[in-house]
Amino acid sequence: MEVPRTAKTDEARTAAGHDLIQWQRFYMITREEARKHVQGDPTRSWPSVAAHEKKAMLDRINQLLANEDIPEVSQSLFLWRMKKAIQDAKEVAREAAREEAIAAARGAARLAARTGAPPSGTEVVEDYTAGRLGQASRRRPFDPVRDY
Repeated sequence: MEVPRTAKTDEARTAAGHDLIQWQRFYMITREEARKHVQGDPTRSWPSVAAHEKKAMLDRINQLLANEDIPEVSQSLFLWRMKKAIQDAKEVAREAAREEAIAAARGAARLAARTGAPPSGTEVVEDYTAGRLGQASRRRPFDPVRDY
């Protein structure tokens, strides 16, 4: 049965012929496949994936489903699910990268506090407010927009 791209989750599950447990397993399998895809190339969009790669993904997913005695899915259901799964995997990857950058900045700040040295990515800027160059200096805090 064909699944329109605008189908709701319940409509897609009915079209697949899965019960709730089978559908949850299908979701987990596709989420892992999407994570692997995004890990390989986080900038590539789903529409730009070559047809033979999509077909290989579909075959892998259907093989995993068959190994668990879960009905295989059609191409239209596969495309419906993977569009959303890839978007979700990209968002998870972006969030992980943000958290990693924040943790790195905090670590650099802690190290600087212990050693008294400016953290990497921090600029020492001459203070012109006193009217004389070099009279005082201040440290500019890490700015992820400016410093990356």
